[in-house]
Amino acid sequence: MAKAYLSSYWKLHKDALIGLGTAPLDDPIFRAEVFEQLGNRSLEGAVTTDIAGQSNSHADRLDAEAVKSIRDTRLHRKTATTIFFKSNGGAVRAEASVPEIRLAVGEPDLDIGNVETALDALTDACYYLTVERKTYRFSVRENLNKRFSDRRSMIGPAQVDEAVRREIEKVFKPRPDVECVYFPKDTAAVSDRATLSVAILGLDQTMGEEKPTLAFIEQIMRECGTTGRTFKSGVMCMVAESAQPMRDEAKKLLAWQSIYDEAHELNLDDAQRAQVKQRVDRAQRDLQEAIWRGYR
Repeated sequence: MAKAYLSSYWKLHKDALIGLGTAPLDDPIFRAEVFEQLGNRSLEGAVTTDIAGQSNSHADRLDAEAVKSIRDTRLHRKTATTIFFKSNGGAVRAEASVPEIRLAVGEPDLDIGNVETALDALTDACYYLTVERKTYRFSVRENLNKRFSDRRSMIGPAQVDEAVRREIEKVFKPRPDVECVYFPKDTAAVSDRATLSVAILGLDQTMGEEKPTLAFIEQIMRECGTTGRTFKSGVMCMVAESAQPMRDEAKKLLAWQSIYDEAHELNLDDAQRAQVKQRVDRAQRDLQEAIWRGYR
């Protein structure tokens, strides 16, 4: 309490109230006292990774990236700290409900709706935060976010590009009256005949590399292999603004899909399997939307 008061006095933070959320878990001396009271230090990794104590702790990072109203109140840090004490502080129920969290972090002029915003962000970012039926707790067990982060780092560029290409072919399905040419490498790939042909350029030919991409498009319009193109007006080219957003979403999809495929080996329970399936479905939609935005 003394440190929280002094922080306010020195105008480092303007906390209207001192509560669970203002506990200085970034202070190693304070953390040591907390873990001594708990009887072990098994949760220190969870605290420093997800709340405070490292330069890239998730709650502190989320506060730094948040809108001013959340950043000034350090709402992610306070919310995560409250959950930690509620779920590990000797309470009868080792979990924190949304009403309990609201009551603990509430203060004058706080938009109480921002608490749910902070909870959603923490749920998506933290590695040791478990959510079950709108109750929250920190534990030593790594959650799905940590598994996702590990899997994501193992996926190579070739896998990602192949996944994007497969999805592009699904999104832009061929039609009887339209010839779709996917990712042409030369002008001969686009036939020269009296029909509408749509050339969908690949991930290495985007508007991010505008000059070579436009030069290749102009070459397609003029030539078909070694001869001049006769039916120039029958050719259209589709070019992505950038490949990176599509690659990012494909990487997410591949990571979640690999976890879902290995759910049994990873000993995921039914609730976790359902969560992973939801993440797979959402990643699939996000990839499709990224393709539509890229090829607008």
